[in-house]
Amino acid sequence: ENAMICRANCCCVSLWVGASDLFSMSKHIVMFTKEAAKYQHNFVLYNAMSNLNACSYLSGITNFEVDVKSFDELNSIAEKTNSVYLIWHIFMSQMALNFWMREYKDVVELSGKYSEKHPSSRQKGVYHVFRTLFEGVAYLSLARDTKRAKWKIRGEKALKYMSQLASMSKWNFGNKSKLLQAELHYVEGNLE
Repeated sequence: ENAMICRANCCCVSLWVGASDLFSMSKHIVMFTKEAAKYQHNFVLYNAMSNLNACSYLSGITNFEVDVKSFDELNSIAEKTNSVYLIWHIFMSQMALNFWMREYKDVVELSGKYSEKHPSSRQKGVYHVFRTLFEGVAYLSLARDTKRAKWKIRGEKALKYMSQLASMSKWNFGNKSKLLQAELHYVEGNLE
């Protein structure tokens, strides 16, 4: 069971950081989806399905050898079971999907809806770093495209948070902070 959960979490993070081989990752997710179904470990099963949904949209792969529930169905299950952790993982799979598809308005909209519905949910921790990165890039991209100050201000806030983390651990957060800094420079027209 522990190995299955570790594999599930590894695939989640791989999706969030930009897995280069979605086909291979999908095969791993299908494998532990089957294990989760066999052992009736519903959290891992539904978490895996949210990742398979994202993989499917990003890669075009649709034949997974398992019945995969949609994001809406998974959200309904998570709400009925009141599983905050599952709600968070479904949300982050959707955030990653929209981020990697460069649907930045969708990233911001999804994040806003999630924050309204779950105001005190998972605001700290390693997973929040990915949310901050996705939002920060989305805000700064929207600032560049729309020239609206509110997006730049939100992007600067994400950069400030990521820079604080980078000051504690450059190894883990330095590259994310530099990416947001570069995006801010681009917004400000500092292209050198």
